[in-house]
Amino acid sequence: MHHLIHRFRLKYGLRFSPREDHRCRQLARLYLVGDHFQRIYHYHIRKTGGTSINHMLLGTAGRPGYELYNTLSGSPNLRIVAGDKVFVGWNRRLIEQGYYHYAFSHIPAHQIKIPARTFTITCIRNPFQRLMSHYNMLMDYKTRDRRRTDLQVETNWLGNGFADFIGKIPPQHLMRQLYMFSARYDVSEAFDRIVNCSQVLFTDSLVKDTYEMSQKLKLDLEPPHTRRSSMRPQISPAERDLAHIALAPELQLYTRLKKHRQALEKPQP
Repeated sequence: MHHLIHRFRLKYGLRFSPREDHRCRQLARLYLVGDHFQRIYHYHIRKTGGTSINHMLLGTAGRPGYELYNTLSGSPNLRIVAGDKVFVGWNRRLIEQGYYHYAFSHIPAHQIKIPARTFTITCIRNPFQRLMSHYNMLMDYKTRDRRRTDLQVETNWLGNGFADFIGKIPPQHLMRQLYMFSARYDVSEAFDRIVNCSQVLFTDSLVKDTYEMSQKLKLDLEPPHTRRSSMRPQISPAERDLAHIALAPELQLYTRLKKHRQALEKPQP
């Protein structure tokens, strides 16, 4: 998603209608998800399949999720009403107010305050695979000469290959999953925040995790299909080793999260 464009619009271009605000407050008060939650919020980490998850949950309004996603991204205040449900994307002010059924953003957890009684979700991916997906996306953009302003900026990180990319990409994007939940890149702090989410999904078990989330939310959710870049650049063993060194803290976090999941799923004697 064009997060730089949205950042500009959030700062300079939003319009709030008192009538629309009132209607959204009324609709949100009537909503209950699961047993006692009032709303759902997604800590959306790039290149983990999060956009597909957004489409899936937007689709609970009874219309194709991708259509609502496009409508939402083009709305003046990044909020829409569809099927008597309120959806918000990227808008911190509206997310923190809490008058919605489903909302999402790329805002780190340490920079936003989510209201109580919110069913919080995030999706985690193998850090190396996530980084490769980001690299492939930028290579795909560069090759096809597309006109996305945000990706145009990020192509400056590519340099002359994958090794350059690792050296140029800012730490908050290199280890986005870790930074999303800890401004200090502290593995224990991020781990605690993630496991305190109402539902932690993993990209490599998204079908099973979606079914589990459906049961908790009492919603009929169809597992999403993650998007794939058409680019598959070859990297050398040395470049792979370099990536694993650069990603070491986030790989530690990922390993802890996987072990935690396994412990939860282990049958009790």
